[in-house]
Amino acid sequence: MNTVSQLKAMMQARQSGAGTHVLATVVKVEGSAYRLGRVLTGPAAYIGQLGPRNRTERLLAQIQETTPKLPGLDRLHYPMGLDIGGDGPEAVALAVLAEMTAVLNARSGQMLKWRERPIHDSELRIPVSS
Repeated sequence: MNTVSQLKAMMQARQSGAGTHVLATVVKVEGSAYRLGRVLTGPAAYIGQLGPRNRTERLLAQIQETTPKLPGLDRLHYPMGLDIGGDGPEAVALAVLAEMTAVLNARSGQMLKWRERPIHDSELRIPVSS
């Protein structure tokens, strides 16, 4: 079974919901535009594409030739991950998970020392003593 067939089977077996996070990486360029295009027309909350920015932009141009309307485009993060330095697999995984967590929690991913508001909402509440 090729990757396009695998994607079709996966999407039929389980439709991506609004809370779904989708990570995409290009191992083989063949079929990449199809897979990314399918994800971009769905409701996934986070769509991340690994790899160079220019490769993703080429894929997007190819997709938009046949599918001009891509509702997921504003949810596409490419290249995905926060800039934490390092380029080994562990650093890439940490950077990607950090960005996904920040997006899920509607946060910027900035350093906490630059945050002016309390870190947790519970710190915003002042307990009232009786």
